Amino acid sequence: MKNLYTTNREEILAYLIRKQKYYEKILELTEQQDEAIQSNNTKKLSLITTEKENYIKEIKRLDKLNIKIHEELKTNNKSHIPDKRIYSLLNQLHSIIIKIRNCDLDSISQLDSSVRNTKSRLSMLNKRMRAQQSMRLQAVHSPRYVDVFQ
Repeated sequence: MKNLYTTNREEILAYLIRKQKYYEKILELTEQQDEAIQSNNTKKLSLITTEKENYIKEIKRLDKLNIKIHEELKTNNKSHIPDKRIYSLLNQLHSIIIKIRNCDLDSISQLDSSVRNTKSRLSMLNKRMRAQQSMRLQAVHSPRYVDVFQ
């Protein structure tokens, strides 16, 4: 029975290590994503996003292949948590996921700010174009009552 537990623990460790590697790659990509947003490089941002999506698919596939282990860890099985290596890996995974989330939230706010700035610049350009067009039309047409008060 103890031999089964050791094998199971090793499977859990292998699963967590592999999952941690995927999340570390996602974290690296997230940091690169921040640079791409700041440099306004949409092609690089698109490639990074696609690569992150692929890693997320790999994590989901890994979870499906190891559904028993995943469910065991999800239910916080007491027999595995006292193992310091498993506990350490779970904590590292948790901190990596928090870093990814924080970086993604920062990226989202940067993108939102950029979109708002672009919209306001376009709005100003549209107003200028309408004003110029209106002035051109006033030279051709006789002024109307509304035109005098504008």
